[in-house]
Amino acid sequence: MSSGLFGFHPIETDTARVVLAMIAGSIVGVAGVVFSITMVAVSFASVTFGPRLIGNLMRDRGSQVSLGFFIGTFIYSLIVLRFVRGSDPLASESVSALAFTLYVSIGMSIKLAVCCMGVLIYFIHHDPETINIERIIANLGRALRVGIKNRFPDPSGDHVVLCRETEKWINSVDEDDATKIALDSNGYIETLDIDTLVKLADKHVLQIEIMQRPGAFVTVGKPVMSVWKDRSLSEETLCSLNACFATGISPTVNQNIEFVADQLVEIMARALSPGVNDPHTAITCVNWLQVGILHFTNHECLSLIADILPVGGNRDIIEKTIRDLKASS
Repeated sequence: MSSGLFGFHPIETDTARVVLAMIAGSIVGVAGVVFSITMVAVSFASVTFGPRLIGNLMRDRGSQVSLGFFIGTFIYSLIVLRFVRGSDPLASESVSALAFTLYVSIGMSIKLAVCCMGVLIYFIHHDPETINIERIIANLGRALRVGIKNRFPDPSGDHVVLCRETEKWINSVDEDDATKIALDSNGYIETLDIDTLVKLADKHVLQIEIMQRPGAFVTVGKPVMSVWKDRSLSEETLCSLNACFATGISPTVNQNIEFVADQLVEIMARALSPGVNDPHTAITCVNWLQVGILHFTNHECLSLIADILPVGGNRDIIEKTIRDLKASS
């Protein structure tokens, strides 16, 4: 048998099309199964542990990578199939850049199909782990600790003095002189761009009191911050301050550590319900909440900015969490 292009054995275009079509069809079928399994897992977790966990499960990186790998292989095979035509010299021994490229592309499609089998095995092992209650609680506990670390400063630094200075100027200003800034939309505050707020405060010499923190529900006309300035604020400055807030239809874990604590409390309440009666899960939730509360106690304040007074400190959040625990027990 004569060797083909660069040592490759010749391949008929019809055979190449059949191979590529088979790979594309089988992979998209597997992708559909993976998507279905993911939806079943998400539905089970939302019913068993609470609907607020849907976002956490959908953000699971392992499931995203697995589904993306299958879809990527399917699209790649379709693209290669598009360039395999009857006139292509796949069966010819002539040296052609296009023919060589198609040889390599078809080989790559076959290798990706084999890799998809490994990804499928990984996904079958990984997906049950995503709805393991111990893992869900542990992930929430870590998210709570990370959120506290990001939102509250390290108590060992010089910023503690700045925070105490922040609390002083609010007592020296007249509430009637403040400009109340409200949002023009309804919903939960998802994000507060504190960096931009600091720049605006420095640029326009502002003193700001944040009245609503991320996770709070606001309505049109409800003040979210009070601003003090020597003269009236311009329309451009008002719009810039308003743009520092982003609202949505539901609270998220972004800058909202109370929401993470609420998820742990909700799992604990469901575990103690008569229909479930799982005290071990409830104890696990309490243990991770304890980690968060102890981490809270090592932080004294919320901001490093002496001209911005944020709403709510660690004491308010701890008291709210304890009230929720008492209500659910």
